[in-house]
Amino acid sequence: MLTAPDAGPQRAAALLARSALEDDVCQRGFLAHAALKAGLPDSLKARAYNQLAWSEGFLQLALDTGSDYARRALEAAEQAGDLEQQAVALGRLAHLLAIRGQPDPGYLERAVTSGQVVTVDDRPQLMLGLHLMWRGDLEAAKTILEGQYAEAVRLADDSARPYLLVHLADLAVRRGSGNDLSRHVSERRRLAAYQHEYGGVLSNYVEALAAAYAGPAHQARESAEAGLTQATEQGVVPAQLRLRWVLGLANLLDADPRGAWAVLEPALTTMVEKGVGEPGFVPAVPDAVTALAALGDLPRAKQVAAMLDRSAAAGHRWAAPAQAYCKGLVLLAAGAPDAGATELIEARDSFESIGFKFDAARSTLEAGGALRRSGQRGAAHAMVSDAVRRFAAMGASAWAERAESELARAGGRRTGQTLTAGEEQVAALAAAGRTNREIAAQLFVSVATVEANLTRAYRKLGVSSRSQLTRLRTMAAE
Repeated sequence: MLTAPDAGPQRAAALLARSALEDDVCQRGFLAHAALKAGLPDSLKARAYNQLAWSEGFLQLALDTGSDYARRALEAAEQAGDLEQQAVALGRLAHLLAIRGQPDPGYLERAVTSGQVVTVDDRPQLMLGLHLMWRGDLEAAKTILEGQYAEAVRLADDSARPYLLVHLADLAVRRGSGNDLSRHVSERRRLAAYQHEYGGVLSNYVEALAAAYAGPAHQARESAEAGLTQATEQGVVPAQLRLRWVLGLANLLDADPRGAWAVLEPALTTMVEKGVGEPGFVPAVPDAVTALAALGDLPRAKQVAAMLDRSAAAGHRWAAPAQAYCKGLVLLAAGAPDAGATELIEARDSFESIGFKFDAARSTLEAGGALRRSGQRGAAHAMVSDAVRRFAAMGASAWAERAESELARAGGRRTGQTLTAGEEQVAALAAAGRTNREIAAQLFVSVATVEANLTRAYRKLGVSSRSQLTRLRTMAAE
């Protein structure tokens, strides 16, 4: 193991270079500190402080410490006239402040306008796209993130593409775009396998996220648990938080609120302790309230829901509908289903207006449950039917199946001609010309499952071939 040298700029530079290659967060920080103690010129001092701003400030979420390191990096880079490290420091400072919930767009503007070319995780444009996504401006985020990916493709930057695809998968889930999610996950698998990277923390996160969205829940849990073990061993706190969130989402999909709260509670505790003030950074609060409301733990549900209050009051685009969603669930748990349904419908409309289709569909499902509990069975049936339709349209097939279970409780009755959500998805894709293998890849199911759903759809619709199915659906559309 390397230890702090007594002196020597060459030794210091070697320590700094070694630090950049370390996977272990603590060792990375130790080496950067050792390089600083050895005495570095301002240009390398800026690089060392920037590394610490990332390894301690971001990877360990020591946000105040990291912000201080980023400011020191900026000062050293300005003294050295190093424009590249100035851009890196500005971007990292902006990123850490945004996670605290104290965004300062001026730093990113300076970094973006500098025109410096930096590595992908330092790009101010990428950070701007992430901040927009967290705060609920999905279309602007989509433009930036897709632009960054297109640029990586143009430059044949295969080291940047898998990293960017993680963020694009996140965006696809929030937008409720199953087609985009499937495309991003498939492309990331291909690139990761080519680069012999598959099986790492980010791969497990993407696979878990996709399965928590489309199912099956057990696959989401397996990938999330594997990734969480790795992220914990490496000391990467943001990855731990995101994997706990996905694990909680998978447990909710599997109707296991107790299991969901068990993994979400440590994530929320860490975010509070670390001073994370941006609710969209890891959007776990609504899921935690969902779990607590299902468990009947009203005091803690209210306490967790209050974590959104400051951001919602400040005009945070996503926090406001998320707050209405949580309020609806708290009212429902308190025995006020009519008022709860009103809040949940408001949440649905607000989520829909800002493009969060997945959250809108989940709000619709919960509103249907509230209406059923208030005795409005007809309205409940219509509401849950809409949730089934929404989930099916966005490729969230496992959630559509869960909504169908609620539909049965709401008094829904299927006729022999009515397709399930899974059958509807497969039939629509088959009629559009997709092969069974292509359909299986898009929906994250086996080819056998596609064949079984298609067979049942043929029987219910009275057709016996893809061409007949296509003609039938074309006539229905007309």
